[in-house]
Amino acid sequence: MRLINVAVLGLVCLVGWLGSGKTQAVPVQGLYKGTVVVSDQESEARLQAFRSALKQVLVKVGGTSAVLSNEVISQNIEQAERYVERYSYTTSSAEPVSYTAIEVDFAPSAVNQLLKSADAPIWGLNRPALMFWLGVQSTSGRYIVSSGSSDDLVLGALAASAGERGLPVYLPSMDLQDQSAVSESDIWGLFADPLMAASARYNADAVAMARVSETAGGGVTAAWLLKLRDTQLQGKIEASGRAQAIKMLVDQFTDLLAERYAVKQSGQALAPLEVEISDINTFRSYAEVSRYLTSLAPVKSVVPLKIQGDIVRFKLGMEGSPDLLQEYVALDAWLQSRPGFVSGDDNADSRIYFRWTPGVAIENEQGAH
Repeated sequence: MRLINVAVLGLVCLVGWLGSGKTQAVPVQGLYKGTVVVSDQESEARLQAFRSALKQVLVKVGGTSAVLSNEVISQNIEQAERYVERYSYTTSSAEPVSYTAIEVDFAPSAVNQLLKSADAPIWGLNRPALMFWLGVQSTSGRYIVSSGSSDDLVLGALAASAGERGLPVYLPSMDLQDQSAVSESDIWGLFADPLMAASARYNADAVAMARVSETAGGGVTAAWLLKLRDTQLQGKIEASGRAQAIKMLVDQFTDLLAERYAVKQSGQALAPLEVEISDINTFRSYAEVSRYLTSLAPVKSVVPLKIQGDIVRFKLGMEGSPDLLQEYVALDAWLQSRPGFVSGDDNADSRIYFRWTPGVAIENEQGAH
């Protein structure tokens, strides 16, 4: 079964089968792109659209809508055109509504610098994959939302909301294996044990479960539970309809994940961190390791310190804590922790030790498609 892509106005949400093996953290595309519907292509409408699009991007990259309340950021939003890299117009004549939209690409380095100058968090491209078990009760009864569901309202709201926040969301396939492991009652009761057991085949980084039900007064209530490694959180929301409830749930999950994974600006320089990585047998492997370390959001710079056999020691300039680095490494299979060697130097105890395992990562990447 293949991965299903659902796009809404250029905002992409991944919904469907995760595949077997260890799921990779998802490199989210389009974080620095905003899309806004415009009334015309005149300069006044374009400048206003730039500001709206920049707000979209800042929420996605910052991981929370709270960044828009930051005084430094709100002042710079008024000069959004300074951050624009390119833009283009698209027109849709599809029934029942036709519209013109502007797609705006912002310069990643400029956006990141704006967030840093405001001491706001930055959430990197690699983000945890969220497995979502969703039960809905409507006038037609209860049902579990799957990747093959016909509920366009719920699927559309999920795709749009996840795209707006840059969150990779996956739904179960609800094939025979899922049906034998999970019942509507499990989701309705938010029974974590059977749902976590059923999620094992998907190996997502985080698992969410929620029940959404319509009330007699025409509103909607939802109860949710989120499991992330050793953490379990839960709560309830009230909404005016199912679409709003889905948006509120996605916002809640995204806020909680961003709180854990976004790099927070401390305003102070962090001490460099030494990491020692084994199983680097070729120059190509060395180059791949260097690129991988550089791609991690908590890492600002990568400098090799020592090469001995298949072991390379690096000094990492850090923008996040060593614990946050470990969280990012745990999202995929490129590095695996290993015991350190007794080396007799002063930094041995504070150094982090890994083994380079690209074969495992590539095998799992192929298994997810």
